[in-house]
Amino acid sequence: MLPQKALLLVDNVPSHPLENEINFDPTFRVLFLPPNYMALLQPMNQNLIQNITVSYRKGLLNYIISHDDGNIVQLLKNFNIKNAVTDLDRA
Repeated sequence: MLPQKALLLVDNVPSHPLENEINFDPTFRVLFLPPNYMALLQPMNQNLIQNITVSYRKGLLNYIISHDDGNIVQLLKNFNIKNAVTDLDRA
């Protein structure tokens, strides 16, 4: 016989609506977590994302070095989505 209530915890990314736009129903409450708090709740995110980023950047640098013809701007213009996805998969 208790009243139904709900709580939604949301990380604070700019794409989420403002708190006053969401909290219009008294039985449903939305709370925003402080900035950079998700990394504390999910420690795997810290190392996983950082390792993928470092590996991807290393792969991009290797691509630039291995195809060095003196024109890096043109080389990066030729770097397409397929190259990016392949490097991301490798990372």
